Amino acid sequence: MKRKLLVTVFAAGAMCLSAIQSQATIIVTNALWTFEASIPTTGGPHAPEFGSGQATQVGATTRSNPLGNGSQESFAANQWNTGEYFQFQVSTLNNHSLKLEWDQTRSGTGPDDFILRYSTDGIGFTDFANYVVLQESPGNGGNWNAITRIPNYTFNYNLSGLAAINNQANVYFRLTTTDNPGGTGTSRVDNFLVTSSLIPEPSTVLLMSLGGYLVWRRRRAV
Repeated sequence: MKRKLLVTVFAAGAMCLSAIQSQATIIVTNALWTFEASIPTTGGPHAPEFGSGQATQVGATTRSNPLGNGSQESFAANQWNTGEYFQFQVSTLNNHSLKLEWDQTRSGTGPDDFILRYSTDGIGFTDFANYVVLQESPGNGGNWNAITRIPNYTFNYNLSGLAAINNQANVYFRLTTTDNPGGTGTSRVDNFLVTSSLIPEPSTVLLMSLGGYLVWRRRRAV
C-alpha cells in the first residue's frame, strides 16, 4: 500500500511540474518598434507599434526616418561620437527569458562597432555583447528597401540567462557605439523586437500543488 501511495504522489508531482513548464513556454511580445506609426524625426521618446515602452536616441546631431529593412520607415541618427546610443525601454513584469531581435545598418562613414548593454534603472548599465554593424551596400546583401527584409542586417540575442532583467517594471537596452567616426556618418535601426516567456501565476501553481496533495490524502485514507 505504501508503494502505491508513493507512486501516486510522484505522478501528481510530475503532472504538476509538466503543467508549470508548459505554461512557462508561452511566448509573448513585450514590444515591437517598426517605426511605421511613430515615424521618428527627433531623438524621442517614440512608442512601439506593438506593446509598450519608449525608444530614444542620445547624442547624434540629427535624426530621420529613411526606408527600413522591408518597410517604409526606420530610426536613423547622423553624426555619431563614442558613447552615443539608441535606447529601448520595456516592462518585463510577469515575464522571463528575454530575447532581442533587430535590424541595424550604417552609411560608409557611420559607426560600425557597438555594444549591447542592459539596465534595470537606466543609470547603471552592464555590457552584454559586442557586435559589428554592416554598411548598407549591394555587397552586404543589398540596400534597405520597403519591400524585402534582408537578413544579413539582423541581430539576435538570447538573454534568458540574465535573471536580473526578469519580472522588472523597467528594463533598458542600449545599442552604444564605441567608434568616433565624426563627419556625417549615419546608423539606422528597424524592427526592434523584445520577446519573453510568461511566469506561471502563483494561483495556478498553488491549485496544481493542492490537487496533488488531495490525491495523496485520498489514497492515504484508503
